[in-house]
Amino acid sequence: MLPGGILQIGAQTRITLGDRPKVNAVEAGERPSSSTKYSEAEEKKYLSLITSAYRQLLADSMLKAEKLFVEAVDFLPGHPSNAEAYFQLGCIAEQKEVYEDALEYYRKALRINENLAKVYERRGAVNLILKNYRPALRDYSSLLELRPGNAQAYFYLGYAYQQLNMSEEALGSYAKAVAVDPSFADAHAARAVLKARRGDVVSALSIMDSLVSCHPDKAELYSVRGSIEAEAGKDKLALYDFTKAIDLLPTVATNYVSRATIYRRMGKDVLADNDLKQAVALGADALLVENARKPAENENKQ
Repeated sequence: MLPGGILQIGAQTRITLGDRPKVNAVEAGERPSSSTKYSEAEEKKYLSLITSAYRQLLADSMLKAEKLFVEAVDFLPGHPSNAEAYFQLGCIAEQKEVYEDALEYYRKALRINENLAKVYERRGAVNLILKNYRPALRDYSSLLELRPGNAQAYFYLGYAYQQLNMSEEALGSYAKAVAVDPSFADAHAARAVLKARRGDVVSALSIMDSLVSCHPDKAELYSVRGSIEAEAGKDKLALYDFTKAIDLLPTVATNYVSRATIYRRMGKDVLADNDLKQAVALGADALLVENARKPAENENKQ
């Protein structure tokens, strides 16, 4: 994959929010001060629980680590280091795909320390997964206040705007992402797709041509360019790009469906059927395949 990001490919949306959160990373300087005083024995027990939790994480014993973090925050509910513990619990909940729990843990972390940038980053990611786009906007905006010039944050901010049909704001955020990191291929591609949907196909294809030239071995870029070309009726160009994407990465079912649609338009039904069979074998969505079987009829119904 390209660096963790989101690409709109045809009607399909793929969300890849970077790597799984690192649950054993403590950022320096993030522990807030506290006027609460604890006894030496309390501090020692608390530290023992936290240390043991991190050791379990390092040993890939996530459930044991989770239990120890919970025990620590329950033992000293007002301890300032609980912000970090709640963050780790949120990351664990993410890995377990219990996203509502993750949101609650991140909320608790920010109640203790509202300057934890990494918490806004992870909570924003969870909100995107849950399609909570307005909360995601707030999280990534807060992240950018703490970490100005974060290209990923601008990118996800743009995606959230796009899902809320705020295309001007989305384009602006994508533009800021590539201004910070000119090599950010996903952000360039997202700009291209949005420009194409707004009718500026020439600019969209210009962006994609440059991307493909810089990254000739990235199958995803050929898929995106092919989708833009297909929407613009440039079937021969789209056929080339979907074929190239398949040659580079033959395990992506949607590329076979997209190429089948082009073959069908060109009257090459046998080739279209072969691609759809391959798509089904690769686990393509049944509705997506069905819609590609008779595109001409489907278009007439719309």
